[in-house]
Amino acid sequence: MTFEQDSLQQLRLLVAEDSEDDYLLLLGELERAGLHPLSVRVETAEAFRQALQKPWDLIVSDHHMPGFGGVQALGLRNQLAPDTPFIVVSGTIGEETAVEAMRLGASDYLMKNNLARLVPAIRRELAEAQQRSAGRQAEKELALSQERFRLVAQAASDVIYDWDALNDRAWFSDSLQARFGYQDKEVDKARQWWLERLHPEDRPALEKALAVSQQERRESWSWEYRLKRADGTWATVMDRGQLVYDPQGRPLRRVGALIDISEQRQLEEQFHQAQKMEVLGRLAAGVAHDFNNLLAVVTGYCSLLLEDLPVESKQRTFLEEMHHAGETGASLVRQLMAFSRKQTLKPVLLDLNSCIADVSKMLRQLIGQDVKLVNLLEDDLGQVRMDPSQLEQVLFNLAINARDAMPQGGSLTIQSQNVMLDGSVSASALGLAPGAYVKLTVSDTGFGMDQSTLQRIFEPFFTTKEAGKGTGLGLATVFGIVHQSGGAIGVESASGQGSKFEVYLPGAEETAQEEQAKEVTPESGRGQGAILVVDDTNTVRFMAKAILEARGYQVFEAGDGQEALRVCQEFSGVIRLVLTDYQMPVMGGEELVRRLYQEWPGLQVVMMSGEMEEGQRSAEAQSLPYLGKPFSAQDLTSLVRQVLDGDPQSWPQN
Repeated sequence: MTFEQDSLQQLRLLVAEDSEDDYLLLLGELERAGLHPLSVRVETAEAFRQALQKPWDLIVSDHHMPGFGGVQALGLRNQLAPDTPFIVVSGTIGEETAVEAMRLGASDYLMKNNLARLVPAIRRELAEAQQRSAGRQAEKELALSQERFRLVAQAASDVIYDWDALNDRAWFSDSLQARFGYQDKEVDKARQWWLERLHPEDRPALEKALAVSQQERRESWSWEYRLKRADGTWATVMDRGQLVYDPQGRPLRRVGALIDISEQRQLEEQFHQAQKMEVLGRLAAGVAHDFNNLLAVVTGYCSLLLEDLPVESKQRTFLEEMHHAGETGASLVRQLMAFSRKQTLKPVLLDLNSCIADVSKMLRQLIGQDVKLVNLLEDDLGQVRMDPSQLEQVLFNLAINARDAMPQGGSLTIQSQNVMLDGSVSASALGLAPGAYVKLTVSDTGFGMDQSTLQRIFEPFFTTKEAGKGTGLGLATVFGIVHQSGGAIGVESASGQGSKFEVYLPGAEETAQEEQAKEVTPESGRGQGAILVVDDTNTVRFMAKAILEARGYQVFEAGDGQEALRVCQEFSGVIRLVLTDYQMPVMGGEELVRRLYQEWPGLQVVMMSGEMEEGQRSAEAQSLPYLGKPFSAQDLTSLVRQVLDGDPQSWPQN
């Protein structure tokens, strides 16, 4: 049995007929065709109405019945079951009546004395009804699909597009305006519209990639490029979609999404930049550490020799020049230490506005008359905890950088303001924790920088100035100082549009006034007692020993912590002070101090180093008096006298 025969066998038939004989005649016609439908006969309008509450495959109705007829039945059918086929069967029906029945929605009409067409009519109507049902279902599914697509496109933050390649027309979702600022929903000449908004550097590769994809009939498309926003800025997008072709291989459509990944790429670039700066910082710190030891020897011996030479000596002039050169080298080392965030800081509570006001007095002389200095300082500015000398260096270096960018004059603006960074991109993009910050902005109207320069401005020794005009350490120093102080720095610039540096410093929670450092004047005269100098660099150790012996101290020396312990154990007298380097092989300064305090609790210790990074030392080591390398003879002897004879609160500490 075919599917069509099976559907006829299961036919649910509703018959409106007042004559039992005519009803049986109709069923007999169906049975002769081998059909045994499930049928119900009704005679009145109310019975017909009640029957229509159930589903039927076909309705057959007499045209004339007492108090009820085909026209009334059609009306009820149209109201309650409009999709059910309706066939009129009558013994007497004229042409006009038949036409009216068809106009009202009847599918066919038959004469009772000629039912030969009954089964073919039923078969035809069921087939057409099935087609209509399938069509309506397809329309419903299409409408549902379109509604679902509309909701997805509306909810999606990415831009969904449908590009009709044959007509070169594109449709975009509403996100196009939210993401890129364009109000277009549909675009004619879509290919040209797209190409005009591509970054010039990306356009050739994209045109080639699209052509290759079409030639090879690739179904998927994925490409990253830069797209111009309506405001003229550039967004980095990931374009992913599907290509549809006709049987001849011609492209018909491209359907996909434009995903704005600008923030993601910015964060990745910042991460890679941070990694690069970290590597450079470690390199700079290593170079600075070794260089510090050399400079300590030069400046130490120079200061020692200068004490024994008369003022009129010709050799004194040479030594003073050597000492000055050593101090200049030490200044460069301090900048390297600032970049690597391993310099010695003395943070205190600072009013940034007061610092800007004080520095501005000197900046006006530094930047020259052709540059206008403007201060925009916010009232009730929060305090920051920072080394005041380092903050001044940040201001000076940024101002000098701005001045050099304006050789013909211009405007330099220094602005301060309170800002609150939240937990979204505003904080994470800077690598900072959410919270309250004080923002320092230094902007100029100079010639600006291109992107390649922007990517390297904080690298040590990178400079765009002529040879001999700069060391390339100014902005690297700023970078290190800001980050070591717990802040972050960003820069915005473009060729011909000036530069703007934004420094974010954590707001200080304390409200206490800045503590005044107590100064202790060391007593004059020669020193007494035994001192142990511990350093793995022979030249530094020998130099420190010579300076202290010249002051009258008995000096022992050791090249590492273990040797220092042996010296202390073997010495029969009392060692009053141990001067030890922080970083040494075998046993470092911090471990040495712990071992010394276990056996000689009252021993005085001075820690010396060219780099002592906060957070890597114990609280005990941080509380020790500190001597930074390189140091002069006066620095060394003055600190030794303070530690042995002075107030512990006056000791310089790291």
